Amino acid sequence: MRTVLASLFILAFARCATIDHGPMQRIRVDSDPVATVSTKSCGPASTKRTTTAPDSVVWVSRRATHCTLTFTAPGFEPQTVQLQRRIHDKTFNNARHLGDFCYGDALDCRNASDFTAALFLGGLFAGTGFGIDAVTGAMYQQEPSAVWVELVPDDQ
Repeated sequence: MRTVLASLFILAFARCATIDHGPMQRIRVDSDPVATVSTKSCGPASTKRTTTAPDSVVWVSRRATHCTLTFTAPGFEPQTVQLQRRIHDKTFNNARHLGDFCYGDALDCRNASDFTAALFLGGLFAGTGFGIDAVTGAMYQQEPSAVWVELVPDDQ
C-alpha cells in the first residue's frame, strides 16, 4: 500500500512547476556604468538591493504583480524597469496527467469504467498540480529574465 501511495504522490507532482522551478525567480541584472539595483513590490523574500556586475542577479517572487527594478548611480538619472508576470509554459504540463492513466498496464481505457477512472484520477492530479502552482506562484514567470540598462548622465 505504501508503494502505491508513494507512486501516486510522485506521479502527482512529477510535472508540477513548483517542483520544477520553485516560487522564486532569478533575474540577471547589469548596467553601464555599475549601478545599485533596488527592488520594489517583488515579494517578501526578494533581493532588496544589489550592485550590478556581469553575473549579478536579483531574486523576485513569481507571484509579484507590480515588481520593479530601479537602477541608480551617482551623477546619472535613475532608470526603472517594470517586470511583467505571465503564466509559465511549464504550468500546462499539469494537463498531461489527464491521459497518464491510460498508458501502460494501469487501466484499459477502451473500457468505459476504466476510462472514467482514468479521467477522474488524471483530473485529480492535474487539479492538484494547478492548485499548488497557483498557491506558490510557480505557475508564473517574470519577464524579462535578464535586464541591462545604460544609465543617462544627469544634466545638472
